Amino acid sequence: MLHSIRAIVNGSTNFILTKMFDENLGFKEALLLAQQLGFAESNPTLDVEGFDALNKWTIFLCHAYGIVTTPDQILFTGIQNIHKSDALVAKARGQQIRLVAQAKKLVDGGVAAFVLPQFVLADNPLSFVKNEYNGVVIESGFADQQFFYGKGAGSFPTASAVLSDLSALRYGYKYEYKKLYHHEPNQLNDDIYLRVYVSFTDVKNIPTEDFEWIEQWHAQEDRKYLSGVIALKKLKTTIWWKENGTSLILEPDPIIENIEVRKLKKKAWNWLDYCRINLI
Repeated sequence: MLHSIRAIVNGSTNFILTKMFDENLGFKEALLLAQQLGFAESNPTLDVEGFDALNKWTIFLCHAYGIVTTPDQILFTGIQNIHKSDALVAKARGQQIRLVAQAKKLVDGGVAAFVLPQFVLADNPLSFVKNEYNGVVIESGFADQQFFYGKGAGSFPTASAVLSDLSALRYGYKYEYKKLYHHEPNQLNDDIYLRVYVSFTDVKNIPTEDFEWIEQWHAQEDRKYLSGVIALKKLKTTIWWKENGTSLILEPDPIIENIEVRKLKKKAWNWLDYCRINLI
């Protein structure tokens, strides 16, 4: 049984994030460097806004779980709003930031899938995937964890992939979707909650009422941030987290299922009640 897949599938965005993190470059500086080195297109929209990773993920889902879906059904964003201050927060935590495409089989049934920036722990294999490289972590019932790694951008890797596709067409080769035709296909399940970090400049742009609860809040700096729990469905039906330079990044262990959220919500409100009684 395939439990989960987490992957960096766009070398251009990974190169940009690496330079922002390791060399303290701003987003525009890192993007320009990626373009100069041939790792990003002159119009980088498809890469930096997450469309390329999203399209690849729809193919992954069919191979891995037999799920046939379209990009508009999957929650996603790119790295266009990641700021230097976000990288500093990651460093203070001992973490990295990566654009991670992921899918997870849920206890409630179905598969949760999305493509979003994420804080990655130091011992996570994806934290070692830097510059133009891609990486995939697969967790399964019998084989445990497996990690695949290789270049995902640049002239030679791109040319190699194109030639491989042309060769496959010449011989009439077709990929077999075994999970689609030889197993009962899984279904996408959006009925989950996500732990997220949000950085912003003006709290008026943040609908705090959309959150189930807020775990951290820092408002002293010029750029403010909070960490909290929000329904995936809520993010799919709103766009505030993509506007006004707002940056949304997943926490390292982001998925909370319905069976867990009731217990956690009760615990969170008990803590808030304690604060009201003892601190106010």
